[in-house]
Amino acid sequence: MKLERDSDSPFEDCFVDGQGFAYAMRPNGFVDFGDVARNLMMMQSQYGSRYVDGAIEGYPKLGEGLRIQGDPRNYHSLEIHPEDIEDFMLRHSAYQAYTHRYITDPSGKIHEIDAAVAETLRAYLESIGAFDTPWSKPRKFEP
Repeated sequence: MKLERDSDSPFEDCFVDGQGFAYAMRPNGFVDFGDVARNLMMMQSQYGSRYVDGAIEGYPKLGEGLRIQGDPRNYHSLEIHPEDIEDFMLRHSAYQAYTHRYITDPSGKIHEIDAAVAETLRAYLESIGAFDTPWSKPRKFEP
């Protein structure tokens, strides 16, 4: 994800994305994962961090192979490389669609997904290791 310095901010570490969401850039070039959770996942960091490593029962492992640093159990320490934010969000969106069996288009209209789409999402999530936890096994699609 492309982030640019927020010229309107008095803080040097404030960057914004194309939608105008603000991110705190750390000296190591990573951003606070909490900003991603709040801005893009629409949840608090303590809940968004659960999707990173699948260590908490009922949550997938979506951070495999991405540049994410810190301990998800200490969500304040979590940071993600800006170039991996988009991939993480694609994974999160795929997981949400697979789990809830619907997607929402940009106008807010809800569309149910059929068995073929659910199977495609399951295969994708398996390929990235999302279900490689003792409890995060894919469910069988039942229309």
